[in-house]
Amino acid sequence: MLNKVLAFCEEHGLLAHGSSIVVAVSGGADSMALLDLLVHLQERLALSVHVAHFEHGIRGEASREDADYVAAFCRTKGVACSVEAADVPQYAKERRMSLETAARELRYAFLRRVKAHVGAQVIAVAHHADDQAETVLQHILRGAGLHGLVGMRPRTGDVVRPLLACTKEELVAYCAVHGIEVRHDATNDAADARRNYLRLEILPRLAAHVNASAGAALVRLAEAARADDALLDEMAQAAFSRVVCREGRAAGAAHESRALSRTAFRAEPLALQRRIVRLAAHTFVDESHDWGWRQVEQVRRMMVEGRGGLSWDLPGCVRFFLDGKRGVFFVDELRTAHKEGGAGGRSASTRRTAGGMAESELLSGVPLRAPGVTRLPALGVALVADFARERTQTDGRSEIYLPSRVLAAAVVRTRRAGDRVRLPCGKKKLKDFFIDEHVPRTARDRVPLVVCEGEVIWAVGVRRFSSALVKEDESMVRLRAIFEEGAYDHAQRLGEDSFR
Repeated sequence: MLNKVLAFCEEHGLLAHGSSIVVAVSGGADSMALLDLLVHLQERLALSVHVAHFEHGIRGEASREDADYVAAFCRTKGVACSVEAADVPQYAKERRMSLETAARELRYAFLRRVKAHVGAQVIAVAHHADDQAETVLQHILRGAGLHGLVGMRPRTGDVVRPLLACTKEELVAYCAVHGIEVRHDATNDAADARRNYLRLEILPRLAAHVNASAGAALVRLAEAARADDALLDEMAQAAFSRVVCREGRAAGAAHESRALSRTAFRAEPLALQRRIVRLAAHTFVDESHDWGWRQVEQVRRMMVEGRGGLSWDLPGCVRFFLDGKRGVFFVDELRTAHKEGGAGGRSASTRRTAGGMAESELLSGVPLRAPGVTRLPALGVALVADFARERTQTDGRSEIYLPSRVLAAAVVRTRRAGDRVRLPCGKKKLKDFFIDEHVPRTARDRVPLVVCEGEVIWAVGVRRFSSALVKEDESMVRLRAIFEEGAYDHAQRLGEDSFR
């Protein structure tokens, strides 16, 4: 096992001679085997090993016992160890994210703090071949392209995976042979989480009924895809240099922006167009905030087919718009300020709007500030209003125009019984409209509504209705929605295939 891991690390350049490594250790068989292997490689490679254990606050006393065990094991091996605890469930609740996402975010933030403190070069994690098979299968089921089929790479930035060629069975056997006690995380036994379901239910069924080596086949698929993906990445880098505009900043773009030539973009093959969009994304966001298929394809379509004036809000507080013959990406400072100053750090039960209203009071309505920003952190959105001289085409979901005459009476609220909306074909109950548009039942009470004198003008993130339309030569206000990450994704799902 030691020689197998060493050969894998040498092949992929994971452990440089004399380097300092932070090892993420949970106490389970995978990470305990990784720690023991690296301790055995210390003298041969002149490594400096520092263990980091993060206690998530999810499993109570059992979780605290894991931390104590890891610290005690490190003392017997003479290895330095850093331990930190956090309340992951509370963090997830406050930021309205999944428990898995919150745990990952806090864990990696801790690992990088330890890395900086000890001056380490890399963080070693214990992902193995079975994890790789689960990842690839998950990506396949999500509809990933070639890039997603690569799964986890041996190295991603400062994170290395020395065990990616080893199976779970091999790691458990290694611990047993070397007398290493391992801790068991009972949350891995429940098939309620998606990844657990794949590991506990789907992969065993595939092995039993389709291919006895299903896991190994998925790992081989990842290895084959990695070589092809690397070649396409190299081609995309060259294409990106042909497409990116070198001249100055586009009108309306913030201090940090990137413009692409639409003419040069159209000349590139489809496969490279999508990779060019991803390369533009990586100018602003890291892989943890990577844009998905929906966002990449929407930007690509706008570059190829769209007309000037179209704009799109993207994850990572990035905004994209068409500026004549160019497509421009830039960091939206208003969205950044809203994200940093919004709901973070406050409990959902005490979250209040900018006007001091509790979430339950949103039924009564918050006056729309124009010009200005109406912040609704309870709903994960801010509405930005500014006077406009010219009207451009908008998507009808994240941006609309209103006549100035309605501003004094305009409010933002959530739905009420009896709300109706005006459509080109006539009036309809808001409830029926939401049903027709497939707005999830659980989301309907959280859709912000812009209302004037009892008429619903806009269901934010869904549709602009036929009330209070701007007349010719009438003064007007541009109103756009800035969504927090989770709310933004929801709004896109409500109409991802259309842009009006």
